[in-house]
Formats: sequence, C-alpha cells, structure tokens
Amino acid sequence: MNSAMKIITTMSGQAVFGGAESSFSATEQELFEERAAIMEFDAGFPRKKAEQLARREILERRKLQDLLRAG
Repeated sequence: MNSAMKIITTMSGQAVFGGAESSFSATEQELFEERAAIMEFDAGFPRKKAEQLARREILERRKLQDLLRAG
C-alpha cells in the first residue's frame, strides 16, 4: 500500500482509504490493488490504465452486490 495513503475509519467502524479510492472499503482496496497489479504485470497494461480498469471492476462488483442484497 502507498505510504502516503491515509486510512479513515467510518462511524460504522469500516476502514476506508483516503486518496483516489476514498470510498473503497478495506476489502475493496485490497481487491483493487490486486486486480491493478495483475493487469499491469500479467496483461501488460500501463499502470494508469490498469488502475482505471481495476477501479471500474470494483465499482461494478459493488453494484452487483447491492442489487443482490436488495433483491
């Protein structure tokens, strides 16, 4: 994890990370970093593009989870 990144704890006790992914939970942040690294190193995407794709994937995953909970 980037040492300049701040960890913030919400009122519910859930940790979220400051910076570009400030709305990600700790679990989502971990998934984001893993997906971005895989896309960068295994698929050969530039870092910025890998992070963009990983961010989109995490947000889509969140939408699906929200739909499943609401259903």
